[in-house]
Amino acid sequence: MSSIDQISDKALVDPGTAGQRSLQDRIRDLFPHDPARPHLSRWWWWMALAVVAGALASLGRVPYGPGVLNSIWAEDGSNFLTDALYRNEFKMILRPHNGYFVMATRALAIPASWAPIEWGPAVLTIEAALVTGLMALGVYLASHQHLRHPLARLIAAAPVVAVPLGENVAAAASNNVATLQFAAIYTAMWMMLWVPRRRASQVVAVLAVLAVAMSSFLAVILLPLALLRLYARRGLAEVTMVAGLLVALAGNLGALALGLAVRPVNVPSNWDPWYALKITADWALPHAMFGYGITGDGTQAVQPAWLVQLSWAVLALFVVVAAVGLTRPAWKIAALMGLTAIVFVCATEMQYGGLELRYVIAPELMLFVVLAALMLPKPDSTRRLAVLPLVLTFVGVGLVFAFSYQTVSPRANALAPWDEAVARARITCQDPANRAVYIDPADGSVEAFNGEPSGFPGWSVLVPCDRLR
Repeated sequence: MSSIDQISDKALVDPGTAGQRSLQDRIRDLFPHDPARPHLSRWWWWMALAVVAGALASLGRVPYGPGVLNSIWAEDGSNFLTDALYRNEFKMILRPHNGYFVMATRALAIPASWAPIEWGPAVLTIEAALVTGLMALGVYLASHQHLRHPLARLIAAAPVVAVPLGENVAAAASNNVATLQFAAIYTAMWMMLWVPRRRASQVVAVLAVLAVAMSSFLAVILLPLALLRLYARRGLAEVTMVAGLLVALAGNLGALALGLAVRPVNVPSNWDPWYALKITADWALPHAMFGYGITGDGTQAVQPAWLVQLSWAVLALFVVVAAVGLTRPAWKIAALMGLTAIVFVCATEMQYGGLELRYVIAPELMLFVVLAALMLPKPDSTRRLAVLPLVLTFVGVGLVFAFSYQTVSPRANALAPWDEAVARARITCQDPANRAVYIDPADGSVEAFNGEPSGFPGWSVLVPCDRLR
């Protein structure tokens, strides 16, 4: 560790030096060194078990319909699996989706294309669930220096495997490869805040940030945080993170400018900041805090309507409890997460021009961190009630988690069994004149196709007959 890091880390625990610290030292507070924990290397099997448990929790969210292992949703099939079946790995990974590059996400479709066609959805789903479990574990480990109590770290990590807003009638986001990017943005934020001492952990953090930068244009929202870390730490890891974000940003903008990628024409962007702030206050916050509801006409809205006011009252209560000294809040991490959540909601809703709950997934996870950071107990072992605010927060988040765990989503009630559709496709491909078939995941219908794979109707999966004979 460099001498400047030693001085800064000493200042973190020595109040007498606080008045002498520079701006760089104060910013470095957001990126404290995580102590080397050699016991973790002996607990690898516990961590592996945690990832598997998280994956199973994620898989259990859609118990209806044909099941998550026998159904394929949206872009996972029509874009990623189809491209993996028809293009070589390099071209497939570099192919933009909705105007942006999604390289790491696309790479997950490659193993699914190697498996028998019947197994494609299962491979994609299990991969998504395992990645979700890995992200939750990463958040738990990376939050150690900011959230010193294990309950607080669980509040930050556990919802990743089953985000309350992730599985609903408006955005089916559980166990899908295409929607991993939303929880991944939140995970990348923690990877930027994590400064482990062990080289292997540093490599993991950097690679995670790079993978997210190459897989979601939304990672640009994290660029200011990466620049702050570079200013405070000025190491190879920091340079690599910033460079990766800048290269990804330049690549996406360059592809759009050169016509190599095209944004959907039906995206009605609305760049009114007041509109975005009102959406954040009246729609995003109550949904993030209490889940979602369905009105009588079947549309999604905050139900009952007074939850809008209650959500702000609850947030204000947390701030007051922390401000009067009943807890020992981590103000800096709470402010950082809260500000980033607001920016995320405003930026995405202005760009999209409408209400999409999938854009509240990452901000909701950040909101949970805000609540946990405000309720950290004072380090006073003589006060048994010191941890009570954090315990109540844990219970509250757990209730939101439980009530939103299993819901009726499009993947549950609007898809046909994939194996039955593949069986029909095999019959169609028995005709030697047919070169490929469209398989519609919604109704299981099959249609022969003998042209060149360019555009695909709806969310149908185009499968070459050579793979079905």
